[in-house]
Amino acid sequence: MKRVFFDLEFYAYRHCAAAVECMDWGDGDWCDVFRHGEAMANLRQQVIALLTKFPRPEYLVVFCRGQGTNFRKTVLPEYKANRKKRRPPGNYTKFLAEANSMGRQLGCDVWRHPGIEGDDIIGLYLQEGDVVVSGDKDMRTLAGAHLLPDGTVEIVSEFQANRKLYEQILTGDTSDGYKGCPKYGEVAARKALAECHTEQSMWEKVLECYLKSGLDEDFALAQARCARILRTGEYDLKAQTPVLWNPPVT
Repeated sequence: MKRVFFDLEFYAYRHCAAAVECMDWGDGDWCDVFRHGEAMANLRQQVIALLTKFPRPEYLVVFCRGQGTNFRKTVLPEYKANRKKRRPPGNYTKFLAEANSMGRQLGCDVWRHPGIEGDDIIGLYLQEGDVVVSGDKDMRTLAGAHLLPDGTVEIVSEFQANRKLYEQILTGDTSDGYKGCPKYGEVAARKALAECHTEQSMWEKVLECYLKSGLDEDFALAQARCARILRTGEYDLKAQTPVLWNPPVT
């Protein structure tokens, strides 16, 4: 059976944020009102449309979620630390729990492993024939079939996925709290990697950029481990811990 990996947390957050309305209570008092039922109905509608497009028994829709403390916080304590200041919309934790139940009632699976994100669940289990459903740009670092907003499917090759990953190691991601290499935006990162045609050469170029910026290999490796979504075989199911990535070697 082929799997359709649904990035639950990405879409749950989006639906929750869209269902918040700031209301004027008078006398200068304003209050955010979260319409829980509206958000859940919109999420359910999205999932039903997905089940229609990818019906059983040929496909299994899988809700992918994180669980517990993200291992990247051990790799880099600043990872997503900036998000502590941003309150999630509505009762987000309760919403996710109800979304799990809704998904199961519709015939979907819910997959989680301790210490990793929903993105990592997708990366660990993604195989040929599966489909990724997510609006997160980081997913383009995974090779495979990606469902686009217009309903078409884009195939991302392993080379394209690796190129995107190493560009991201250079640029960093301020929304996730890792800085990357100083002075490297998207254009500079693409230019730096333009002549790299193997993963080995991509890492060597990335490391060269960090060293030239006065940063050491340990710093570059920490940035890479934050940027990289886990892939097949990079989680120890018995120990319930991720296997930390190491750079390619000749």
